[in-house]
Order: sequence, then structure tokens, then C-alpha cells
Amino acid sequence: MINSSLSVLFPGNSDSPIATTVTWIVLVLVVQLPMVSIYYREKHTFDELPTRENYYNDLNGNLRDQVAFKLKNTGSTSEANLHIISELTAAFTDELFTQKVIISEENELAHAVNDLLVRVQSYISERMKEKASIESIDLTTLANHISTSFEKNETRLNRSKIIKKKQATQSDCPPIPEKLVGILNIDFDKTAPSKQDIQEKLKVHSSSTGRGGNGEMLPGGHFIPSCKPKHKVAIIIPFRNREEHFMYFLWYMHPILQRQDIEYKIYIINQLDNTPFNRAMLLNVGFVESLKDYNYWDCFIFHDVDLVLENDNLLYHCPKLPRHMSVAVDKFNYRLPYTTIFGGVTALTKGQFIRLNGYSNKFNGWGGEDDDMFRRLHLAEMDIQRPDVRMGRYRMIRHVKDEKNQPNPKRFELLKNVRKRWPVDGLNSLLGLYTVEGIGEEYSYTNISVRIKQDQWQ
Repeated sequence: MINSSLSVLFPGNSDSPIATTVTWIVLVLVVQLPMVSIYYREKHTFDELPTRENYYNDLNGNLRDQVAFKLKNTGSTSEANLHIISELTAAFTDELFTQKVIISEENELAHAVNDLLVRVQSYISERMKEKASIESIDLTTLANHISTSFEKNETRLNRSKIIKKKQATQSDCPPIPEKLVGILNIDFDKTAPSKQDIQEKLKVHSSSTGRGGNGEMLPGGHFIPSCKPKHKVAIIIPFRNREEHFMYFLWYMHPILQRQDIEYKIYIINQLDNTPFNRAMLLNVGFVESLKDYNYWDCFIFHDVDLVLENDNLLYHCPKLPRHMSVAVDKFNYRLPYTTIFGGVTALTKGQFIRLNGYSNKFNGWGGEDDDMFRRLHLAEMDIQRPDVRMGRYRMIRHVKDEKNQPNPKRFELLKNVRKRWPVDGLNSLLGLYTVEGIGEEYSYTNISVRIKQDQWQ
């Protein structure tokens, strides 16, 4: 057909070799040359198509917009995020074929898809953090509540002024306390001491000029060292029906803390009624109520009542990172039970605790609240510090488990949605969930009795 068509242009013997050669030359000139011309004219477009080193520069901005749009319209559950990742990955693969990107190796498409997965996951994480910072941790109401309560209580306000005036004339405490003794003999086989026993011991210890505390005990167990302290520490203990354990705690811990040259006060947050014990909410309550009592605390030690320190070289301070202190408990053969534990005895600064939005208020009953806090630390990108096991040694007082502190059957379900809950479940949702029924200032501690509102299981 080609030859017959060309016979019009080249009359003569179309079957000759010359005619055939001419035919193919014409074919190349007429058909291929324009294609080559187009290729070179558009060569810069091909050069800008995704390569193995950079698959999606042109798609990058649009990709962010797609992630933001889909997150806004599909929610932020893990299932929704997986769907977004899958959908955008499929769309990107189609884009590669639509733009006729040449894959020179079989594994290049796999590289492209893997790169996109990382990119989309990163964008989702960024959007979640932005959303958390916008939606959450608005603690203006709570901050105003604390400040107003503190300033309205003339007794506490005047006491604080006296403390500040006294400390202004003191010399700084030494960087390393000079009266530490190291390993201690903690004996729970002896009969638990009484309040009177503890008071007599502390009066001698506080005024001692030997290896004692050298300071003054104010009402409510508020200790002021004789030097100007660098650390002001509120020790918060969730509590219910553990009198004997608490007496052991006071007997051993007060002398330890006084030797460390810190200003401190011990608060027990006593849950009334027979509702399931909510350790985490009590710790939130302790944070708020201790600041209403004394607005200068800068470090908070959250402490189980049945743990007593065995080495006073572990200083009850708040370092730069959140600290898990009870890393070696005798019950667990002085080993860390698991790497993600953040319970027992922990230390956080005021700023760190606010950034985390405190603990969850939803863990009624035993278990889960510590794991929830560890996840909050992870989501807030806050590393934790742990002391050497020779320092962070604790003895646990043997006890029968509280019948009202049964395991929370929903704890595992709650732990699955920490990312969604933590911006709105904690300090910023605490007001209205508890009422203070009484505050009692004993010689060696302050008792804050509260009733908390809760369903049987949240």
C-alpha cells in the first residue's frame, strides 16, 4: 500500500530497490522527524518529571493540602489515618503512570511508594500536633482559679510572704547536700510509728546541728531548710485507707528529704466514699490544690504511699527531663518491670505537667493511668530520665489490695485512643469533677479530702 501510494510521488518502477530505499527515507522524514523535534522541544518537561532522588517535588504542596483536607473530613482515628495513607499512595502511583515516568529498575516504583508513605505519615503527624496545640491545653480558667484561690486565703498568703522574706536573707544551699548518708536501713517489720512518735522525731531532727535537717517545720508538713533552697517541691500522694503505710512513709521520708536541703511539703489527697479509686485524678487534684496552698512550687513528686527510698543520694529534685524515680523496687527484684513504665514515683516540673495536660481523669479502678502518661510523654516528644538502679532503690510496704480498687475493664480501650484524648482529658477538664470536703494541716503533712465524680467505669 505504501509503494502504491508513493507511486503518485515517484512514478516509474515502484518495485525497484531504489524506489524502496527512497520510500523508507521519506517515511523517516515525514513521520519520525516531527516526533524527534517534539521530544527536544519538550525535553525540559521530561527532565523535571520525578526521578529516583526526587519523586514528588511537583506534588509536594498539593500533597500537604490533600492530607489536611482529608484529616479535616475523616477525623483523626488510626483507622482513618491508615485509609488516608492508602488512598494517597494509590493516587501517587497512578500519577507516576499518568505522567509516563519511565521506571528504569523494577524496584524504583517500590522506592517511590515507600517514600510517599513516610511523607504522608509525617504530614499526618504534623497536622495532629497542630490540632492538639490549637484545641487543647487551654488552662486559662484553671490558672485563674488557682491564682484567685491562693490570693484570697490570707493565712496562706501571709505565710508565703514570711517564707520569702526569710529566704531573702539566707545564703544559698550547697550544690551537693552535705548531710547525705547513702544506703539506709528500712525496716517494715517493726510496729508502725504513731503521729506523736513522728512529731517528736522530727522536732529533734529539724533542730539538730549534727547530720540532721537544720531547718524549720511549718504547719502541714512544710519544711524550710536553714539555707536558701534551689528547689521547692510538692510531694503528692494519692490516698485511701492506708494509715499504717503512711506512718512508715513519714517516719523514713521526712529525715531523707530534710538532709537534701529542699523546701518541701507532703500532701495526701484522700479520696472519700467507696467509689473506684482514681489515682490519676487524685494526682491532678494534688497538683491544683498544692498550688492553691502555696503558689511557688516548681517541682512535683507524684508518690505512691507504699514506697520508701533506700538511698538518700537520689535527690528529690526535678531535672530538665521528666524523671521516673522508682526504677529498682524490691518487689520486682530491684529491676525495671518493663521499659515503658512511668509510675510509682515520678517527678515533673510545673511546666512539664501543664504541657502534658496532667494525667487522664478517666482511669477509675486499678491500672492503665501510668501507661497513659507514658504515651502522653511520647506524643509531646518529651524524653524521660531514669536514675542508676543503685540510686533509685525503693522498698515496697506489703499490703492487701484494696477491694475498691479493682482493675478497670476499659483501661485497654482507653489506652488505644490516648492521641485523641490527651488534649482534652486532664487538667483542662478537671474543674467540676471533684469537690474538696476538708483540708487538715497536721504537724508532718497536709490532708486534703475530696469527693470525685465518676461513672462506675468510664
